[in-house]
Amino acid sequence: DVKVLVDRPTEVLVQRLPCEIEHDGPAAVRNAFDPLVEEEDGINGTTMRSLYRGRRLRGKDLPLPETYTGIVMKELKAAKSDQQARELTVRDTFKKRRYWNLETLPSDNDAVIQALHVIELAKTVHVPLTQAQVDAALKHPALSSSNHSHSSLAADASHSGSASPRRSPRKHKHAEDE
Repeated sequence: DVKVLVDRPTEVLVQRLPCEIEHDGPAAVRNAFDPLVEEEDGINGTTMRSLYRGRRLRGKDLPLPETYTGIVMKELKAAKSDQQARELTVRDTFKKRRYWNLETLPSDNDAVIQALHVIELAKTVHVPLTQAQVDAALKHPALSSSNHSHSSLAADASHSGSASPRRSPRKHKHAEDE
């Protein structure tokens, strides 16, 4: 069981850095990472560049889909077993997130961007269809059984003595036949 409390969250900018931090606990992140960001226009739209500990970062803001709000949660009470409820509180919300690559420009091939495409795909897959849409789809030429392309395999037992399928001979029209 999970109990979620909402306590006047504030809107924040969530950032994803290309590094691993071997720490599990409180940290004064706002004091440690407040980069000087320079914007630059390129073929992939507006991107940002910055430095973190002397390494060049290239970043981009990714808005969440219009009807989504991201949340940042804090665990108030950890569960000591699977049977015990966890208590979480919503600390902050966000409408966009900024992700950073080490050295390379952000691109549509980045896993972070691909993850947002999955949200759009899930919405498309899970939208209920009306009966009229189902009927129209079933009448589509690609789905009708009378229109399926059949193989040119034919059973011809008269020549081989067996009923195994073989290709029917095709007549080709040559230019000199006309």
